Order: sequence, then C-alpha cells, then structure tokens
Amino acid sequence: MKKNNSLLDFISTLFTIGYYIGIFVLGGILLTSIVKIAFGMEGYPMKMDFLLDSFIELPASYKYYDGDQFSGSIQVGVSLHEFITHDLKYKLFGLFDQIITFGIGILHLKLIKDIFYSLSISKKKEEFFDIINYKRIRYIGFLLIGYIFYELTVSICFSVVFLEDFTLMDKTVNYMPEFSELGGLITAAVILIIAEVYKAGIELKEESELTV
Repeated sequence: MKKNNSLLDFISTLFTIGYYIGIFVLGGILLTSIVKIAFGMEGYPMKMDFLLDSFIELPASYKYYDGDQFSGSIQVGVSLHEFITHDLKYKLFGLFDQIITFGIGILHLKLIKDIFYSLSISKKKEEFFDIINYKRIRYIGFLLIGYIFYELTVSICFSVVFLEDFTLMDKTVNYMPEFSELGGLITAAVILIIAEVYKAGIELKEESELTV
C-alpha cells in the first residue's frame, strides 16, 4: 500500500513539476515572440510549424546483394515542417498557433497532474473513484480531438490558401496536410472509453454503498 502511494505521489509530483515548467517555457516563448514581433517588425524572421506531406520523383539507383540493380526515378516522400516568414500577419498567425498548441499541451498536463494528485489522495482515504476524475479524463479526450481537428484545419488552410509555388530541387511540389494525424482519434477514443469504464466503477461503488 505504501509503495503504491509512493508511486502515485511521485507521478503526481512529476506532472506538477512538468506543468509549472511548461507554464514557464510557454511564457518565455510567447514573451520572446511578442517582443521580437513588436520591436523587430519586418526584420525579424519567424518560424511556423505545420506538418505537410508530398511526393516528388527523383533520379535514383541502387544495387541488390546478388548483383541485380535498378536505375531510374522513384517517388520520394517529402515532409515539410517549418516555414520562415518576415510578414507581420503570418507572424501573428504563428504566434496564435503557438498559444493554442502550447496552451492545450499545458492544459493536458494540468488535467493529468490533477488526476494523479486526486488518485494519490483517494488511495490514502481508500476512495478510489471520483466523478471529478471522470470529467477530467473526458476533457483530455475531447481536448485531443479538438486539437487534432484544429491542426488539420490549419494545415489545410495553409497548404491550400497561403502556400504557393513551392519548389524543391527545381521541382514544383504540391503539399497537402498530414492526414495521418487523424490516427490520434484512436487514442482519443481509447481515452473516452477509459473514462466510461471509470464512470462504471463509480456507479458500481454507489450501488454497493446503497446496498449496504
């Protein structure tokens, strides 16, 4: 029992430290970006992170161990993660994206921190199920779903509306959003299922208490 409590206390402390470090890092990044945008204006380039994918045909050759070889062109997947801009409106757009991305990340950390802290307290009181933790777990799942669709929407807008005439090795590249991010919906679904299982545990506990 003590070892389990110690583990929960340790995990709770770990996420608490991570939460406050995240707030500090977010504050530093946002403050730095705001100062550079305000005082650097057009002279300060800003990096924006949006995950886009495409394929281009490139000349290639390779040889097998038994001597067979290939020479020609192949399709190569090219992922684009970073954009650099000097335009003020794109800088503000990038700053807004930073706020959303880091903000959701910190909110996730806070919810996880609160869950483990609550579990640590509940363990000591031998009260293992709490309706508040059920709501927290659901919030994590819905936040993840919201963030996935936010990222997908931003990537679609950026690749379709804002990005134009991208060239790589003298070849025109048509980038599209990274739809593999939708795989995160499976993780979100698992989290929501866990929340419902947790809720079922709460209902069983309440039924047993009423029976007694």
